[in-house]
Amino acid sequence: FPTLPNETNATMRYRMEEHEEESRNLCSNIDPSNLLISDDSDDTTTNDHKALLLSNSSSVPGSTTHHESPEVQSDTSDTITTNTTTTNKNNNTTTNTTTTSLSSFEKLSLTLSLWPYMIPLFTVYAAEYALQSGVWTAIGFPVHEESARGLFYVRSNWSYQIGVFVSRSSGAFFTAPMFLLWIMPFLQVINLAFFYFVAMYQVLNNYTLIALCFYVGLLGGGVYVNAYMRMNKDLPLSKREFALSTASVADSFGILIADLSGLFIQSCLYTHHGIKGAVVNCPVA
Repeated sequence: FPTLPNETNATMRYRMEEHEEESRNLCSNIDPSNLLISDDSDDTTTNDHKALLLSNSSSVPGSTTHHESPEVQSDTSDTITTNTTTTNKNNNTTTNTTTTSLSSFEKLSLTLSLWPYMIPLFTVYAAEYALQSGVWTAIGFPVHEESARGLFYVRSNWSYQIGVFVSRSSGAFFTAPMFLLWIMPFLQVINLAFFYFVAMYQVLNNYTLIALCFYVGLLGGGVYVNAYMRMNKDLPLSKREFALSTASVADSFGILIADLSGLFIQSCLYTHHGIKGAVVNCPVA
């Protein structure tokens, strides 16, 4: 405690006693139960602070400590457990979430109920990947030159990917209705039939086909983004995660079927034009 020049011991003791009295009066007006402890400290430090404050307040003469009833304390602890997060010493926050587990029967039932979303996904992917792996490999100007076929394949896929990017980005602005989700896959099947006819009979034998490749990408990306957006909007939260992961099997299975069928489509087109290099034999040759 600072002293002044020529200050007597009695004066110093009087001033120290006066300062201690002010401190006791200040502590007596503090309710430790209303103090907020920073979330940046860990649980051990928080408990130590609370214990220290409680012991200090109880040791001050004339101070009173307010205790909550057992019922209120129980309700408060339940609320904290449900609505707060846990912070460890490294300031890593962990959030505990409660998830609803589904039984095997409920999972099977939910999977079967997803057919309005899975059929469009399977159909559109089977059609567009059959185009990529089969039909587009047999188009070139002229078709008998390998370099011409390779150039068309590269350009057609660039156009297709741009269309996919545009249509998938549209999911941030709107979600297609269910009837449109079903129309797009059948339009893609029409594209597959059209390009097969072009490759077989050399109709529209020029690079205007690149614009139609962009259209193929629009349909493929549109079905993909809208199918998942519709599931996210139509299904309850408790079933949403399982449904989204399950529906992804449909487009993966569509790609598998398309890659297998694409080998035979390419073989039949190569056989028709007398081009060598097919991996399998055309079943209808």
